[in-house]
Amino acid sequence: MKPNDGAIVALYGGAGFENGHFNNNADTSGVPVGSTWKPFVLAAAMQHGTYKTNGEGVSPLSKYNGNDHLQIRENDGSLVLKKDNTPFYQANETDYKWGYITLRKAMEQSVNTPFVQLGMDVGMKNVADVAQRSGILKESFADLNASFALGTSTPSAIRMADAYATFAASGKQADPYSVTAVKHKGSELPGFEKPRIKQAMPENVANNVTKTLENVIENGTGYHAQELGRRAAGKTGTTDENKSAWWVGYTQQLATSVAMFREDPKSHKLLSMNGT
Repeated sequence: MKPNDGAIVALYGGAGFENGHFNNNADTSGVPVGSTWKPFVLAAAMQHGTYKTNGEGVSPLSKYNGNDHLQIRENDGSLVLKKDNTPFYQANETDYKWGYITLRKAMEQSVNTPFVQLGMDVGMKNVADVAQRSGILKESFADLNASFALGTSTPSAIRMADAYATFAASGKQADPYSVTAVKHKGSELPGFEKPRIKQAMPENVANNVTKTLENVIENGTGYHAQELGRRAAGKTGTTDENKSAWWVGYTQQLATSVAMFREDPKSHKLLSMNGT
């Protein structure tokens, strides 16, 4: 997609009708986006949050506890409880003891615990609001609980590319479009004008997210994108049992989203990709 415009310039939605594939996977909702959601948490925190220890604004250099199996606290300091009233613990991908790390480092290595606590501190409603303004459709949101910060929501690949295009365009958002004109008996029909561009978030917030996501490629989980041979920003995303895997990335000229998943053709439940 083109940032600052909304034009869909290329799309792959599956093997195609002639190969027995009838859905456009690029526009399928129902696939959790995993850690590609974390930039919305960071953007919301920079826009709405204050850092607990000194009351100053949150930045990518603010430090949070990155250790595994961490008790998560509500905004008021009380423990987040599960349905059975026992404390909720958040896990990371590994049990590596990170200690207190910057949000920049947590994004680079995709550490979960800082973003879950950050989301609770800033309020998941603010995270949802920032995601929606960036271009994510509200109907794809999951419940606004602690896990919301880790991408339990299920937007389409098109909408993820659109939302990251908002970061690429320094906070300016345009809805995605693929039709530029429709003519009937030689005259153009109304209603197919280009989408209006809106300022979804402050410029400095979007640009800070971009710097943080450039670092993901330079030093973190997105290092394969260095093969582009040019400056780019992006984020990896996986979910439990590898039921989905994502990469959403951008330069100033293009934003791209790739989603991989497999499903049971009868029940449409997602299946693990382990071993495929």
